[in-house]
Amino acid sequence: MATGKRYNFNRVALVVAGLVISGFADDGQIEIEFAPVGEKLVGADGEAVVSYNNDESANMTITLMETSLAYRRLMELYQNDRAAGFITDHPISMVDLVNGDTISDLQILWLEIPSPSKGATAGTRAFVICLPSGRANFKAGTKITR
Repeated sequence: MATGKRYNFNRVALVVAGLVISGFADDGQIEIEFAPVGEKLVGADGEAVVSYNNDESANMTITLMETSLAYRRLMELYQNDRAAGFITDHPISMVDLVNGDTISDLQILWLEIPSPSKGATAGTRAFVICLPSGRANFKAGTKITR
């Protein structure tokens, strides 16, 4: 007999530099992308070798409604970092209380900030940040290691 499961995005918490992020867009929310684990090379004789990647970072895309307070606060954080002229430590943590997925780091690096556009309806804004060491634990206890 099949069993039902449930999921609720409201049970996912994202905190950046002490700011609880809310106001997510319907189409994006939070996306995490890791570097490829390795690169395969196959010789003329068919021997395959995998060179493992030592990049432990993760890129996180956070898509917010342009009307959200979190959008304004993240833009302020970015602008303050740019004005400071050096990388500031901003802890980040995402926790999925439904299945136990987590990712965290002590620092974020800004990769992309939103390019505002205006239209007849409210739009979305996406930030892409890098978590340099991206400590992750996905699928309720399966640790991602490189």
